[in-house]
Order: sequence, then structure tokens, then C-alpha cells
Amino acid sequence: MDISKENKENILVIDDQAYFLRDMTEQFEARGHTVFPALNIAQAEEILMKEDISIAVVDLDLDEHLQGFELIPALKKRGIFTAILTGYEDQNLVRKGYELGADHFIFKSGEFSVIFSVFDAKRNYSHLLNFRQLIKQQLPTNDLNLKNQFTQLEEEGLFTDIPILITGETGTGKSVLAEVIHKATNPKGRFISINCSQFTDTMIESELFGHKAGAFTGAKTDRRGLIAVADGGTLFLDEIGTMPLATQQKLLKAIDEKEFYPVGSDKKVKSSFRLISATCDPLKSYIDKGAFRKDFYYRIEGFEFHIPPLRERLDDIPLLLQHIQLQNSRAIAVTDKVLDELKTLPWDGNIRELRTFIERQLKAGKKSLTIRSRKPSRTFFRRKSEEDSSSFFLTDKQADYINTFGINQFIKETEFQYFLRLQKKFKPMRVRNIMGIGNSRYYRLRHRAESEGQIHD
Repeated sequence: MDISKENKENILVIDDQAYFLRDMTEQFEARGHTVFPALNIAQAEEILMKEDISIAVVDLDLDEHLQGFELIPALKKRGIFTAILTGYEDQNLVRKGYELGADHFIFKSGEFSVIFSVFDAKRNYSHLLNFRQLIKQQLPTNDLNLKNQFTQLEEEGLFTDIPILITGETGTGKSVLAEVIHKATNPKGRFISINCSQFTDTMIESELFGHKAGAFTGAKTDRRGLIAVADGGTLFLDEIGTMPLATQQKLLKAIDEKEFYPVGSDKKVKSSFRLISATCDPLKSYIDKGAFRKDFYYRIEGFEFHIPPLRERLDDIPLLLQHIQLQNSRAIAVTDKVLDELKTLPWDGNIRELRTFIERQLKAGKKSLTIRSRKPSRTFFRRKSEEDSSSFFLTDKQADYINTFGINQFIKETEFQYFLRLQKKFKPMRVRNIMGIGNSRYYRLRHRAESEGQIHD
């Protein structure tokens, strides 16, 4: 760990071996920390009465065998991060220490770098508490499956630099989870987010890698890519299933080598970042169809987290209702009958749809939640009726759909409906040319059409 990034701590070091205690004190002080050495429990208790200690490093064997365990409850009561120092590699002792409240174990060796692991451990512990608090605030759930995934993420993926792939339907909170992970683990770094589906095949490469002036028509000045901007932070790639194959290949190399060439440049740019991706697409199916690179998939799915749709965790609805109301600083009465009705709805738009439904009624000043009509239909491409007060270009049904599912989902549906029309008239090559899309996006649209029974092989 970079010493300059360590928070300066008040450290209580307890060891009955004077020479080892002296060496530890000198090593910690050399890193800029304030150290309070103690040879026994009595000296340690005296220091705790006078000083504001943030970390305690406790030797397990003091005057008596395993006497260090006696201090742990008192240290935890004061909220002190506690590390046990021991020469025993006994898992039963480790288990007992953690049960008593120890936060970290250090096995004695000739290298002081092992002891310095306490700083990484304390930082991770602080990040863990922050992560749990952010999850409680932004992604509240009582769903056992989701809770188990959060625990697994804490244990396997949160405090590493491995890429994280978040899967789930639109509106489930994938981007929220990505930002929570970033805020909890790297609050000082930048969070750079890009929705891959919003860019054409040619523009997304420039957006990610940047370009030199004159690299292509319209590139009048140099542009710094988002990968470079994310250096030291987190790069979040939403809708990664829409990324063109050529861009996947270039990004794969950038992830592995931590450097890349901007479009039109012969000079490498270095960037080290945490990669988090999200998709609602069946990437493994895309791999089979040649629309997604297998090597790229296995690079981005270092840890895969799946957020189940709201219809699979209907018992979360009361909790989410409370959460949404708190965010809007206003309450609305919800009867048991309405709550039961809410649980019968499919919630195609998931939490986003539920949020829109609640916020509409809050903004209307209603005192009680009511369900007067169903959500907007997904089949919104209809001929304009005489009663429709909208413009020729945007119908009332389409505007209602945008309010419920969001503009990005509307654009996605528009693209899909247009694809279906062209697919009935033209061959694949012609469809791709008319829509201006590459193979990756074409197969993504075709896969959805096939899965919904809109077209057949």
C-alpha cells in the first residue's frame, strides 16, 4: 500500500517482548503514525483511559498463554479496530478471535510488511461498513437470495480489483449497485459511466479511447477518452452487450495491459481503473451466435452479480415503498388491499416502474395510494386516434411509456420495433445497412425477436 494514502492512526501496540515492541513502535512511527506501546494488559488499560486509540495490535500470548483474548471485548466496546498478533497458525484460535470481535489476524514473521497489512484491513473494514450502509439506503431488500449475493460480493469481489459484471432486467438497479460499489471502495476516485447502447459502432470507440484531431471526419480537436478519465477510479460500462466486436477486442487489450492507443494516435496512454459492467442481455447466447467475444466475456465477469426482477421478490415492495417515500420527504398511506394489488402486478419496469408509479401520486398530492389503471402497454406503436392530444411524432402512449420506463428503454423499444419491420422486408445485410448497425447489435436484436416469437429461423 502507498504510505502516502494511509490515514494517520493512533495505534496501541501490546506485546510482552520488549525488543519486538520497540521494533514495531519504530516501524509504525516511521510511517507517520502515533504509537502507544504497552508490555501488558495493565499498561494497555491505562493508555485506553487517556488516549483516543483507532487501532490496537495485540499479541495473543502476553504474561499468560492466550491472554490477549481478554482485551478484545473492551477494545470492541470502544469501537477500536483490533488486530491479533500471533505465532500460531491454528484455525481454532482464529475462529475464537473473530467470535470475540477481532477484526484481523497477523501471523508473526520476520517481515514487518505482514504487520502493515493492518492498514489495508482497517481500510477495507471501513469500506465494508460504508458498503452495507449504502446498500441499506439505496438498494434495500429482504430477499434472501439478494442478501446472500451481497455477502458473497463482500467476501470475494468487493475489495479486489477484479472486474464485476452486474446482470438483470432493465430497472432493477444495476447502475445504482455499480455506483454503490465505487463509493464504498474508492470514494476518492472518479466514477465514469457510459451507456454503450447510446452510441453508434463508430462513435463508441472514440468515446472510450479518445481521438486525435483529424482521426476521422468531424474530429476537429483532440479528445480525451473516458478510459483515460477513469484512471485511478471506476469505469462503468452499462448495456455492454451492445458493444461492437472490434471495440470489445481493443478494450480487452486495454484492460490487460492498462494502456491503449487513442483513435488516430501512435502514442500510448496509460490508465488503471476498476471495471464494472452491466447488461440485461444473455451474453452467453450472444457468444454462441458470434455477437460477443468469449475471451472478452470471461475477462469482464470476474465476479458476476445477478439482480432478480421485482416480480421474483414481491415481498420487497413494502420496503421499497417506504424507501421511495423517504427519498421524496413525503408520506402516502398504503392500505393492505392496495399492497396486495401491487403484488399481483408483473412490474416489467421493475423498481424504476414502481418508483415512477409512487412519485406520480406523491407529486399529485394524494394522501392515499390508489391503483386506477394499469401501466402503459409495451405495444405503444399505434395509429394516432382522434382523442390523442399528442403531436404526430410522439403519441400520448409513447410519452406515458417514457415516464414509466425511461427514455433509454423507449429508444431501445423504438429500435426493436423498427428492426422487426425491416426484418420482414429485407435480408440481414440490408437491415444492417439501413439501421447503421454492426453484427453485434443486429444479432442482439435478432435474438430478442426469436425469443419473443417475432421471427423464426
